[in-house]
Amino acid sequence: SSGVLRTLGNGSLLLSSPSWNAGAGALTTFDPVTGLSGTISSANSLVGSSAGDGIGSSSGGGGVQNLLNGKIAVRSPLWNNGALADAGAVTWGNGTTGITGAISSANSLVGSTANDNIGNSFPIILSNGNYATANNQLVLPTVFQKIALITAPNSDGQRDFIEIIEKNKYGYAF
Repeated sequence: SSGVLRTLGNGSLLLSSPSWNAGAGALTTFDPVTGLSGTISSANSLVGSSAGDGIGSSSGGGGVQNLLNGKIAVRSPLWNNGALADAGAVTWGNGTTGITGAISSANSLVGSTANDNIGNSFPIILSNGNYATANNQLVLPTVFQKIALITAPNSDGQRDFIEIIEKNKYGYAF
């Protein structure tokens, strides 16, 4: 998909550049008054690290979701976790200052196997202020549902804890 400029709930602008760097993709947040100058890079944007990551693309269910309190969730289901194609990632961040750096397990919830496609569904807010994101995958011979429970992002937009629960026809595995 091509680049898109959108307004976040807090008035900041988000420039989506999914074709940047051979399709690695980038999301750049900036203030509409002060503007943006310079070249897109990991110093001023959230970026993918390999061709086809498609950060900022709506392909495969990806995109950006405004959360309560001015935070954002970036869904990147086509992100490659090293050699694990389409493992996917969800990155939580501040909608005003943006998120910078390359997507990794240090700043995102990431898939641990190829084709996990983490981020292909919208995060939902739970009654206690935490967020959950789920992903259904067919893994023969059972159907697994991976559910990530994430504490509400703290003041810097990062999550404090992640727990992956896998549910199959035999019950839950922690």
